[in-house]
Amino acid sequence: MVELSKKRRCLKSVTSSSQPKLKVDIDNAEQYFEHLVRLKSSHEKTLIDLGCGDGFFTAKVAPFNKKVIGIESAWTFHTAKQRTANPVCANLHFRQENAFCTSVETASTDLVISRYGPVPETEVFRAPL
Repeated sequence: MVELSKKRRCLKSVTSSSQPKLKVDIDNAEQYFEHLVRLKSSHEKTLIDLGCGDGFFTAKVAPFNKKVIGIESAWTFHTAKQRTANPVCANLHFRQENAFCTSVETASTDLVISRYGPVPETEVFRAPL
């Protein structure tokens, strides 16, 4: 069920019994993006975050997926890597690689995200839909 509130332009969505009911301000791009990622996530899926930066957002969506891999080539990779020390994030992995050519196997990927891009089209669309 999706409902648009006229006063605050909020998107209300019920995703499933396993995920809480979320109230999302569709004018807030960050919040809306996170909402969309959660809608597509499941405990059976592997999510790849291309250009994950410090890994904050990547770690935030890890509990909603079977496996999450953050790809980052910049120095912020080291900050992201420290997030895997948390035992709660056993399904969270980071790799220091170039987003234009990752070592992630095509068949093992269900979702590919990139919050800030640019991400090469060949890398985004190589995952089976």
